[in-house]
Amino acid sequence: MLTGTSATGNAIGALTVKGNDIGFGFTAGILLEPSESTTIGLGFRSMVSHKLKGDQSSGIGASDVEVSAELPEIVTLSVRQKVAPAVTLLGSAEWTNWSRLGQLEIKCTSIGGACAANDQTLSTLEFNYDDGWFFAGGVEFAHSPALLLRIGLAYEISPARQDTSRTVRIADNDRIWASIGATYQWNAHTALDFAYSHVFVKDGKIDQRTGAMTLQADIDSSVDILSAALKIKW
Repeated sequence: MLTGTSATGNAIGALTVKGNDIGFGFTAGILLEPSESTTIGLGFRSMVSHKLKGDQSSGIGASDVEVSAELPEIVTLSVRQKVAPAVTLLGSAEWTNWSRLGQLEIKCTSIGGACAANDQTLSTLEFNYDDGWFFAGGVEFAHSPALLLRIGLAYEISPARQDTSRTVRIADNDRIWASIGATYQWNAHTALDFAYSHVFVKDGKIDQRTGAMTLQADIDSSVDILSAALKIKW
């Protein structure tokens, strides 16, 4: 939701913009086993282009809009090393090309409401991200043939590294992940997975300046993630 005035100078009050799209991409990977105790995986997920189409509405009317966006490609390198019959070390590094997401221009495709002309730029969303990085390490312990325990730590470098890159929509920052999990092999065909993560997000600031408008804020956040899964082999 945005606020402001139309191209004709009329106050529009609250402006709501909605859009959606379906994009297509591909994934590829390679798995190497240089020894019985070592596994190395390299994965790639392609960039996905979107052209979101939707509408804008406000107190002075509505019209159609669109915005083009390119979501980043991702490269992941992972290593699995068995160091004892019951102990396996895990490590991963992941790069995300967030720097391709500079700014998004919301364009008018029909006239009405805040849109006074076709191809008018209704609003510009500034991201100006850096590339994102994610580093993780963990340990798997085979407590018994049926129970596998896991523990891990990760450090994520946020693409929003500047105060001006953060917004109230995405108040992102660097973070540390602490995770525990387990897999219980119920029988030869059924397994149960459980995991819990707490994410310690670094305190940060928002410094947004658009024309005469200024928004400055402090960020204090954390995240808890609890997941469960049932796997069945036929």
